[in-house]
Amino acid sequence: MKNTYQTWLIKMWKRELKSLIQWTRGCGEDMHEPDEAGVYVELVDGMLDNAGGSGEAGFYLIRDDGKRKRKSQFFNLANIIALARKAKI
Repeated sequence: MKNTYQTWLIKMWKRELKSLIQWTRGCGEDMHEPDEAGVYVELVDGMLDNAGGSGEAGFYLIRDDGKRKRKSQFFNLANIIALARKAKI
């Protein structure tokens, strides 16, 4: 039986994966030339940690649909690495 932390972790990974899929919609499966779908990245230097504090390494995915507003969302690099380690291909 999973403990509370494991349950929380799985829910967090599922949210992160769902968010990544939503933010990269329209991009090729291999993520080649995402700018053609209006998706850009801004890197954030910091500690490789996912404790939820400031100063953590990650990136902002930026969606620019050619209108006045650009939307962005931060993704923590440690979370993405942890999620990738769970991937089954």
